[in-house]
Amino acid sequence: MAKKVSASLTVNFSDSTSGSDSGGLVLEVDDRDDGLNKGNTSFKPGDTVHTLLYKASDITLLSGMPINTAGSYVPEGTGTRVVTEEYITFTDSNSGSLQYPATTAVSFSWVGNAIRTDDVSGGVTINLKRQQNIELSGTVVGVLKASYSAGYTAYKLYSVPNEINQVLLFFAGEIA
Repeated sequence: MAKKVSASLTVNFSDSTSGSDSGGLVLEVDDRDDGLNKGNTSFKPGDTVHTLLYKASDITLLSGMPINTAGSYVPEGTGTRVVTEEYITFTDSNSGSLQYPATTAVSFSWVGNAIRTDDVSGGVTINLKRQQNIELSGTVVGVLKASYSAGYTAYKLYSVPNEINQVLLFFAGEIA
């Protein structure tokens, strides 16, 4: 039986936005300086808002997705975000995750030393599961640097009535 996963985002037409991710779906306001919102993450009633959906390849969106609670929400195309430096901190642990599901090979390197805390000598191997989840072969204290690319689908939210101050955007899918 397939497991259900989802991602949602509330767009606030004031001074803050928030996103969430779960199970290989990441939905966020496009905050890139050269992106569709031109770096803007604060919106006024009536503004058009652009979002980015990152999805692992083993997830299929459910029929009827996305759902939005006001306005019109349509896909605008696809693109790639190049992540040149992402740092994952391990504090006596053996697991972590990338910010986005990687669509290219991931380059990993330890920043300084990775010190094992499980009383085993030697280094650790790094495994990437489901394009986003990092599993180490032992517990460590250390900082891991990752470089990769992540594919996204851009969406546009528009025609939200001026009297509406928040819109909920929702995606759900199934893991194959």
